[in-house]
Amino acid sequence: MTTPETTKEQWLQRIEAWHDSGLSQKAWCRQNGVRPSQLGYWKKKLCAGSSSIPRYRLPGTLPG
Repeated sequence: MTTPETTKEQWLQRIEAWHDSGLSQKAWCRQNGVRPSQLGYWKKKLCAGSSSIPRYRLPGTLPG
């Protein structure tokens, strides 16, 4: 069974994979079988979400 924390970690890994790929969000999603709206939702949720997810791990954020 998937827990909410597992789901968050899975999406964080997907967001990092997309960011590291250098592809557009649409192109990465097409290649990985993910809807762009899902990726966008999780990017927004994790960027604004829990303090347990370091913001520096998310694309477009810096440590500090």
